[in-house]
Amino acid sequence: MTINNVNYCNWLKYASNKLLLAGINNPKLEAEILLCQVTNNNRSKLILLKSNYLTCKQYNKLMQLVFRRINREPLAYIIGYHEFWSLKIYVSCNTMIPRADTECLVEHILNFSSKKKTLVLDLGTGSGTISLALAKERPKWKITSTDYCIKILNVAKYNAIKLKLYNIKFILSNWFNNITFNNYDIIISNPPYLKNHDWYNAQPELYFEPKTAFLAGYNGLIYLKLICYQSKKFLSYNGWLLLEHDYRQGNFVRNMLKETGFKNIGTGYDYSNRERFSFGQLL
Repeated sequence: MTINNVNYCNWLKYASNKLLLAGINNPKLEAEILLCQVTNNNRSKLILLKSNYLTCKQYNKLMQLVFRRINREPLAYIIGYHEFWSLKIYVSCNTMIPRADTECLVEHILNFSSKKKTLVLDLGTGSGTISLALAKERPKWKITSTDYCIKILNVAKYNAIKLKLYNIKFILSNWFNNITFNNYDIIISNPPYLKNHDWYNAQPELYFEPKTAFLAGYNGLIYLKLICYQSKKFLSYNGWLLLEHDYRQGNFVRNMLKETGFKNIGTGYDYSNRERFSFGQLL
């Protein structure tokens, strides 16, 4: 395809076919998103503007973006954001891309506390996904979000500012290392939980994301154990711990919570009806 008289409609057909041949699951949708990104339109306008011609600058930019996606770079990194809980979450190469299944964890957390000023600790916040969703739904909650890397934490801070969510405090901390407050109502985490060898069987897109956000040793349990065993020091009486995990780790996490002394232990499911997170209460 060359720049001569290329309109939106023709480019979408071309890009959709290229993405389809590259094995992209939703080629038409992704082509539309790329076109919207470059032309500053929303998808609903594309039908009305389908006869509009691309400028040379727009055409060249779109071809660059399509090339990146064909090489299986995640769409979120290409356009710079990903939607989660109806929020536009900005991401960088230092942060993992939010997964839709984590919304199931957020929904469950919202049902845990009736206290208006619930105190929440979000360990390993990444781009701030969980904290941002909770802050939006519960503006009176006081949320502390941590991560071990300042570059990652800055992404979360940026998202909070852009979304005008001011009830989140950010702390640079490797898990509990810099946490001094010890009376949280809820501690949550979506830690790395993949086995090291799982990385080599993953989709190509995963290789663009930071390994540190996914890998947790030969059995994938290092950080789940650490958080479970240390969290009791930082929870209030009646406080809850919630841990996202791999769908194959539910039984282990439930047993670990029981051994650690938690009560009212249970597991929640993701959109594919697989075990995705487990929880327990300190009594």
